[in-house]
Amino acid sequence: MNDYVSRVEAELDLVVDPCSAGIGMPVGLVSMGLIKKLTLKDSPEGIDVHILLRLTSPCCMMAPSFATQAEERLTAMQGIRSVEVEIDPAIDWVPSMMRQSYRDTLSQPAFMRGIQSL
Repeated sequence: MNDYVSRVEAELDLVVDPCSAGIGMPVGLVSMGLIKKLTLKDSPEGIDVHILLRLTSPCCMMAPSFATQAEERLTAMQGIRSVEVEIDPAIDWVPSMMRQSYRDTLSQPAFMRGIQSL
């Protein structure tokens, strides 16, 4: 099951937050810290996935798009029977929820990204 969790997270990270793309630093739902809870339940017919999705702001208009993209990507995966995305009504996201590797890139000037130390 851990293999499926990793695969599901990788697929969810392909759903890019457009605000991050707008600043030239695209990041997916998992790395952005928008997946509040991910539950996978195994059954003989396949795996049922439930996602509790958090938003960064009450003004975020992307919730339906995030949910649709997540459902489409995950239902296309072999072995996944169903996907349910629930939008968390609590607006509790803070920047520290982003993966450290992504936060580290935010502090670098654009021309330095991808350059190893000399």
